[in-house]
Amino acid sequence: MPRGRKPMVDLKIRREWLRLLEEEGWTPTQIAEQANYDVRTVRNYLRLDSEDRQRKQATLMVYRDALQAHYHDMSGLAETLNAQLQKGEPVAAVLDTNPTIIALREHTKHTTLWMKIEKWNTHLQKIQGPEKLVQDQIKDKIENDHRLRTLFPDNQKQMIYSFAAALISQFRRWMRESPPFNPVKNYFIESLEGGSAALRYNAYRFDFKTREDAEALQQIVAEYEAIIRQWPEATEIMDLLKDKDKLQNDLSEELSYSIYRRVFPGKCRYCPW
Repeated sequence: MPRGRKPMVDLKIRREWLRLLEEEGWTPTQIAEQANYDVRTVRNYLRLDSEDRQRKQATLMVYRDALQAHYHDMSGLAETLNAQLQKGEPVAAVLDTNPTIIALREHTKHTTLWMKIEKWNTHLQKIQGPEKLVQDQIKDKIENDHRLRTLFPDNQKQMIYSFAAALISQFRRWMRESPPFNPVKNYFIESLEGGSAALRYNAYRFDFKTREDAEALQQIVAEYEAIIRQWPEATEIMDLLKDKDKLQNDLSEELSYSIYRRVFPGKCRYCPW
């Protein structure tokens, strides 16, 4: 009669053989004698099961490394977004089609991260409107201030433009201060040789032949700073800036979870499994 195919050895038994070989130091012959199997059968299964386990371990290592790299990419993206946030810039990620952003969105879809990003960006847009109006008003008033034409007889157009830029720079500085619009004096007169003088204002310097002219410009600066704070647009900006810090802190805390946790819930279309 033809010889029938031998039945497969139960997986539980084979695992015990592998354990005896690796942990107890048994030889295939000892295992075969104890289990009442042919030693060739024992050797064959030990080889197959050992190779199968090595393949699985190698596959797991590949997946582990790919997953770590995937998580690292998303943590790096969160750091980039947080850097934009700390600069007071829009967090440019809501509608981006970058694969890493898509992955982060899908992994964090059940969090409040993206709602907070949208609120932050929307709030910055609300500030930009009155901010531009204030800057336009500064330019218009400076260009039509006859006192400046008298103070700047030489290179008049460029000097008036620079003075407007200095005031706008100061206005932006007020917006960045904590608390906003803190009325700290940021200008002073510097005496020069021969009785001349210069007014230093932010990063700008305005030279005059006489100290009296420098003092006249200093008075104009003080007047404009007082007037600008009273404009309705400036008041609106101050109100908006009160909420800006809270939105910034809330979003930064949310991004910190992704930066320092380094493990993300769920999966996305780019996950390596």
